[in-house]
Amino acid sequence: MQHHLSRLLLACAAGLLSASTLLVNPPAAAASCTPPARGAGYAWMGVSETMSGARAVYSEIKTYDPFVGGSGFSYAWVMLPGSGSNQWAQIGSYKSAAGRTTTAQFMQQSFAYAIQYDWPAKTVGSVHSYSVGRDPATHVFQAYVDGSSVKSITLDWTPNGAQIYSEITPLSNQLMGEASNHETFGNNQIMNASAQWQTFAGQVSTPTTSFGSNGSAISFGTWDLCK
Repeated sequence: MQHHLSRLLLACAAGLLSASTLLVNPPAAAASCTPPARGAGYAWMGVSETMSGARAVYSEIKTYDPFVGGSGFSYAWVMLPGSGSNQWAQIGSYKSAAGRTTTAQFMQQSFAYAIQYDWPAKTVGSVHSYSVGRDPATHVFQAYVDGSSVKSITLDWTPNGAQIYSEITPLSNQLMGEASNHETFGNNQIMNASAQWQTFAGQVSTPTTSFGSNGSAISFGTWDLCK
């Protein structure tokens, strides 16, 4: 099903794809490192921007193949979140013990679990655009890969901003990227309530003893120090 927003997103994404992409680290053959046993929980490295009525988010993400153990996942994604803890729509590059996929997840308060959709993974080292948009007239969210809509779903909440992150759980899995081969997020954009694309703003996560980051909200890298 096509909506006004999907046509608008495709047109905007086509323009963005032709623009210069400022990647923090150029594409390279991906390799992985094995983190130590760092315990349970989640970790994120990336950037978020609060914006009432945000309509879409866009990033060009390099495909990386991280280490993932017997449970959990490693995920590099773009997201439209809502104000509630169980409100999100996201898509990106995903790996679990079952393997690598291109994965979208959609969540609202009435769902017991996020609804997940998987497609074949992209080639390691290649860069692809990922976007999620919402039509405020119909409440339809759409997920895009390389400018093409791959999934649409109606959700009952309104985005209050956008996020672009690498994420893992548990902490014994590898965050996307390593010190010699960063995961990269480039040409980062957010669409405002007036349906205008603008460059992403916000502060990139501060490096820690376990995870690294560099760049700015527009173009940044993340990696796991595997320690």
